Amino acid sequence: MAVSVESCTRLIEVLPVLALLKRDVRSGTSAQLIPALPALSVLAVAGDIRPSDLAERLSVDTSVASRQVASLVALGLVERHPDPADHRAHRLRLTDAGRSRLEEIRDSVARRISSRLSAWDEADLSALTDLLERLGATIRASDDCSPGETSPARPLAAPEPADGSGPPTVLAAGRAAT
Repeated sequence: MAVSVESCTRLIEVLPVLALLKRDVRSGTSAQLIPALPALSVLAVAGDIRPSDLAERLSVDTSVASRQVASLVALGLVERHPDPADHRAHRLRLTDAGRSRLEEIRDSVARRISSRLSAWDEADLSALTDLLERLGATIRASDDCSPGETSPARPLAAPEPADGSGPPTVLAAGRAAT
């Protein structure tokens, strides 16, 4: 069953509330790390990957991902190592410090959000999270096919744009950012 234009208009009207969550992500997080949080989150889930794969999962140009990686390497949060399958290339992985820092940020953000949602019950939050994941998967799937064609969603993280204008990054382990 197709959704109505009126329902989509209502969705557009409520989407700005997600900016409030984005503010929680930014609050208490180093300004240097904010644009790189999606990359850290992808690396935490994906593990050892090539820079081009990171860029694809972030839905950004390779040059954008490269700048984020350079910053994270300089901070000691990500390391580059030779790709055993192609010695001309390299792969990326979180360092122990990167994993630890990401967990600290996730915990801090989750505590702030938990405090804000104290009047909610777990089932409501779970339903919202499930629906946001479904929305992200649907949008990613429609981006991957021709108009009128459908395809299964890719289980990739979809972080905010590098300029910070996008929706908030959800920093739950194993969950795609939306």
